[in-house]
Amino acid sequence: MPTTTVQSAVTLKASAGIIRAVNVCVAGSTDGMVCDAASTGAAAATNAVLGCSSTQARAEPIVLPIPCATGITVVPGTGQTIWVNWE
Repeated sequence: MPTTTVQSAVTLKASAGIIRAVNVCVAGSTDGMVCDAASTGAAAATNAVLGCSSTQARAEPIVLPIPCATGITVVPGTGQTIWVNWE
């Protein structure tokens, strides 16, 4: 399972996948999100599967399986760094 540290919007997988764990490493000034989307252009609040609070960096990752049918796209908020474990 790959892990990726994200500081700007990126599509990690453009097909079905599973988000295994997420951690906001650096808090920002706006909220971020993880979306079930096959591109950064398709990422929107309507397909967000996880919100990433701008006010709280976490010491430990949130461990979960979230299946995504379309793809996995991460959109950090302004100034955020988000770590994602996915497959």
